[in-house]
Amino acid sequence: MKFAELVNNAFYGYMEEDFPSEGLGMNEYELLGHSLLEGDKLAEFLFSELKDTFDPEASSQQQISEAIRAIEMAIRQLESAREAVRWSPTQS
Repeated sequence: MKFAELVNNAFYGYMEEDFPSEGLGMNEYELLGHSLLEGDKLAEFLFSELKDTFDPEASSQQQISEAIRAIEMAIRQLESAREAVRWSPTQS
């Protein structure tokens, strides 16, 4: 699996309405992808996590498993932050 395929799959699920149905190639990400993501910090974070954990030598299944692991870890961290805010003492 190529990096662009992995990112295309993730972003199609994340921003289906705004994402080109044909996806983007890696060169297009370098040119258009950044402007597509610009201002959307969560999209930028997701792209960065996928890029940081991508291993071109790994099998497609290993790449998918690692991407899922990274996304699930981010979900746990966000949920923990949400709960910390929810239960923090009110400051006057």
